[in-house]
Amino acid sequence: MYVRSLEPCTSLHLTAYHVSHCRFLKRHELKSQDAKLDAALDSTQVALSPPTIEYLIKSLGVCPVFLSSVTTVHWLLDTGNALFKTFTVNKENKRVLSSIHGFFRYSDCGRPAHIWFQHNLLERRSTYLMHDCPERVKTTIKKWAESPDDRRNLLRPLAVDSLIIDDATWAWSKGVVESAEKLLKYEHYSKEENAERIDEAVHYLYSLSQHFHILQEELNGTVEQLDYLLKVHELLSVSSASIPLASVEDSLRFIRSRTHNWHRWVNNWKERTEIRIHLFFNLSTQKDNAVNMSVAQLTSEIATETYKDSSSMITIAALTLVFLPGTFTSGLFSMPFMQQAVINSGAGWRLYLEVTLPLTLVVLVVWNSWRLYRNKQQPGGLQIG
Repeated sequence: MYVRSLEPCTSLHLTAYHVSHCRFLKRHELKSQDAKLDAALDSTQVALSPPTIEYLIKSLGVCPVFLSSVTTVHWLLDTGNALFKTFTVNKENKRVLSSIHGFFRYSDCGRPAHIWFQHNLLERRSTYLMHDCPERVKTTIKKWAESPDDRRNLLRPLAVDSLIIDDATWAWSKGVVESAEKLLKYEHYSKEENAERIDEAVHYLYSLSQHFHILQEELNGTVEQLDYLLKVHELLSVSSASIPLASVEDSLRFIRSRTHNWHRWVNNWKERTEIRIHLFFNLSTQKDNAVNMSVAQLTSEIATETYKDSSSMITIAALTLVFLPGTFTSGLFSMPFMQQAVINSGAGWRLYLEVTLPLTLVVLVVWNSWRLYRNKQQPGGLQIG
């Protein structure tokens, strides 16, 4: 955790006239009698021990609501933008704004970070407490504080807040550009190249769509925070007696416009990703339909060939049935006891035909009747021809 305060005895002291000193409060720099900052500060969820909470409240004047929010609210849930105002009664018995304090959460490349601030309008002093402050912002603050020519930059209302938000948006812009370039690569593929990458591309584009959804929500949250900071800046400007030469409000409005533009393009790329996913689904469906048509054509050809084979088998069976009764009759007449009876009657061929022809007819009728009965018992069969 990085602690930055504008009180005389802590890390960074700003008044309306000068910057007295700047240093970053480290754990080993605390006095032996002070409460130690015992906490799991490197975990995603902020964890603070009771002595640490007591130290931050009593020594730095940190709002208990802020400490409660960052330690009890799950890191997956945003703590929101808080703004609290304190009023006092002046000599004219009128209520005037005396201090403003609040907190908000932003995301540094997906990692949650928190800022608490207090602006004392009577003493013209501001105090900040930041969790997971980016190293780039620390370097800029230290450089401004140590440079006589740049110290006035820190005296502007919400100068530090604008540094934080600007750095956070630039960090997200890298993800925006990388995701957009990956999408453009798929959009420039030809139809044949897309067809070859269907299996790989669908899963990849789903992941890309997820990234765009995350970027869209993060940028949308940043726009809300910029609106919140503009409201805080308006309160500070109205209560301030002096007007800075360069207003932070212009910077905040520029960052908001830039972020809103990025948010608009992220939404555009998200929709284009979904269009590309639908395209791959359509290509996959067309490919499957082509395969199904080929399978159906082959199945039809197989059925036709099977029908031809079946017709051939029926023809063979019919021919067999035609000759089988005659073969049976000739075999019967060739027996010794039948041969003598036929010779004695003197009607060999006539008797053979009288027995064979009716028997052949009966066999054919019985076979055809059985075939028709079997077909009726199997409805829904394939009918060809």
